[in-house]
Amino acid sequence: MITAIVLVNCEVARIPEVAEEIAGLTGVTEVYSVTGDADLVAMVRVREHEQLADVIADRLSKVAGVLATTTHIARQPTAWDHATTTTGRSVREINPATKSEAPHEIAANKASVVNTSAR
Repeated sequence: MITAIVLVNCEVARIPEVAEEIAGLTGVTEVYSVTGDADLVAMVRVREHEQLADVIADRLSKVAGVLATTTHIARQPTAWDHATTTTGRSVREINPATKSEAPHEIAANKASVVNTSAR
């Protein structure tokens, strides 16, 4: 299965309608309204690379209100449910000062896993 993450810029007044129409396209599995440079993020999953052009270029980008798209092809999944990172540290570390999980330490460990797996 090939996964593409599509950042969609669209007319602000039409974001809800554009999201609904994109969500109804075959091959689109999820659509998110997001903050940042894009208005929407669409997850496209197809079996063959050739199908990406059909879904993204031929249909998604032609939805009324879509101004531009940027497509990122996912290379491989990264699992975050491992008990330890590649450094051997626990993913769910406890902050000794508060006796609670430390989200910033967890995020740092996740970044470590991403950087290591990208090599």
